[in-house]
Amino acid sequence: MDDDEKDGVKRADRSKKPMNDVLQRVARPAWRSPLFFWLVEHHDTLRRNEAETGRGVPWRELCVEFVELGITLADGRPVKPATAKRNWHRVRRELARVEERRARERAERERRFATDPRRNMPSRFPKGDYGPPLSDRLPQRAPWPHARPTSASPPKAGTDGIADGGAEGRGLAVMPGGPVLTGGFEESRPAEEFTVVFEGQPLDLRLFIRPGEDRYWELPGADEDGWARVLKQELLMRFDSWRNGRVGDPHNRVDVEWRKRLGKP
Repeated sequence: MDDDEKDGVKRADRSKKPMNDVLQRVARPAWRSPLFFWLVEHHDTLRRNEAETGRGVPWRELCVEFVELGITLADGRPVKPATAKRNWHRVRRELARVEERRARERAERERRFATDPRRNMPSRFPKGDYGPPLSDRLPQRAPWPHARPTSASPPKAGTDGIADGGAEGRGLAVMPGGPVLTGGFEESRPAEEFTVVFEGQPLDLRLFIRPGEDRYWELPGADEDGWARVLKQELLMRFDSWRNGRVGDPHNRVDVEWRKRLGKP
């Protein structure tokens, strides 16, 4: 085998290297330590345990576990409690920055969609989805002479989702316990606008607004009705996430407040 053939074999062997290994270098750059990525992966659990115990993270005990797990700093040195704590604060800042960027991107997409004059054209609908009909109700006809008046019962609320009634006077109860105070415009909106029925009980979606968070749904150039539409979509996504994840965390902030208002333990 001559030199050219040997070079060709070497290139072929290198090309067999899994692409995942290459992409892994992008996702986990070498200048980040194994400790940093471990903290990112376990961020939610650590934050939840911090809130439940109120005593912070036991870094001294964790550093002993890090040695057994082979978790080190970027240069291979063992992790010390003070270093672990600094990395933890760095991870929290980084994830908060990423979440803020995603929120701005979502707000920008909502703004572009709201100002797009072609957003309701069939060509913009997802494949196979042609949206609701132009009208889902027939116009009310004038009664026939001598016809006896009839009364239609209001729609009943659904289960584990948005009530079929949806608005005041359509069979949807308001969550007890008084208004949800958020410090924003949504306080003055009708409670029915943000109410869903979950486990047979009314749940005000405004409970999912976190105190002091960035109110990115208050888009410049839009009125409060536009803000309310964007906010409701965001709160519905938070509701779905909460509903799926609450099994592992029954004492989360929203659950505790909601059951307290319902008078449940």
